[in-house]
Amino acid sequence: IANATRDDEGPYKCAAYNPVTQEVKTSTSTDRLRIRRSTSEAARIIYPPASRSIMVNKGQRLVLECVASGIPTPHVTWAKDGLDLRNHNNTRFLLSNLLIDAVSESDSGTYVCHADNGIGSASSARVLYDVQVF
Repeated sequence: IANATRDDEGPYKCAAYNPVTQEVKTSTSTDRLRIRRSTSEAARIIYPPASRSIMVNKGQRLVLECVASGIPTPHVTWAKDGLDLRNHNNTRFLLSNLLIDAVSESDSGTYVCHADNGIGSASSARVLYDVQVF
């Protein structure tokens, strides 16, 4: 079974098919498949599933959501137009989401949510928001 999941767990029997006689022979014994979660899993973005464009009116609150998963738990960072937002005065963070209480025209741009846990390729765990403030 390729890419087995917990839905594949359960009892299995071996079966063999003979295309000449078109007979199927099934074993009498049953084996049980159990799936264990990996001890490490590369970071990935669960939500949003794809990049988005957002239009927001000046003065409104903006919440950009980013939900990531992985083992160990990924660290989420945000950037706007390539610049890290950790020390930006106008932004706040709630869990892994980015909040701007009252947007202005200068908040227009491309925001990137980036998740990394040191496993796999971190560049694949990112999502873009194109934000336009009017």
